Amino acid sequence: MKPIEYKGKIFYYFYPLLLNNPLMNRNIKLTLLALLIPLLLDMMIACCPKHETEGGLYTNQKFYLNHLDNSGSTANIAITDSVIKKAYGIRLHLVRNRVAMSISPINYIAKSTYAGNPVHYYDGYFPVDSIVSFKIISKYDFDENHAAGSEITDYFKVYQDYSFTIAKNYFYNLNFHYLHAHELQFDVDILLMTTPTKNIKHQFKVQLKLSDGRLLEQETTTINLI
Repeated sequence: MKPIEYKGKIFYYFYPLLLNNPLMNRNIKLTLLALLIPLLLDMMIACCPKHETEGGLYTNQKFYLNHLDNSGSTANIAITDSVIKKAYGIRLHLVRNRVAMSISPINYIAKSTYAGNPVHYYDGYFPVDSIVSFKIISKYDFDENHAAGSEITDYFKVYQDYSFTIAKNYFYNLNFHYLHAHELQFDVDILLMTTPTKNIKHQFKVQLKLSDGRLLEQETTTINLI
């Protein structure tokens, strides 16, 4: 019997012979038919339009901090070790990584059909963990009510799209579905709304607690708030 080549695979037309062969009992026919099902699925999937979308899963990985100087028309990273205290802020750069996905046997068959032309199974990127707590802690005495080591998160607000948001609320609601990979990395500007009454030299610790139990933590360098 002459083989027929289809998209790089060799198939023989066994199916009619198996059904019409009186020497084969019912169990053998069913067994051989079951073995042919993956090949049939492969052929059907290959005939379907390829729906290519960008997507997958992501995890919160780490973040970086910079001092902000908001004394001009826009907030910029501070280039000196002193900032006017009424214009101080922190820029948090959040890093999220895409994570590997496991796929089912049916998806594996589909994926093998498009070797060299991968198919994504998610329309956008979805989080596998979420931010459940956000804190800013002063490393120096800040005011009469907040000694060194005190949390002062409520003294900051996130500035975005010409509006202010309570910092804690912003990070609680940051577990979004994103359409594109470049949206996973972004900056958050957190501006100081209540100025310190003690000391000139200051330093801050920022903590992000995740739903999987991890604690992401970074400290700013020291800064003079004048």
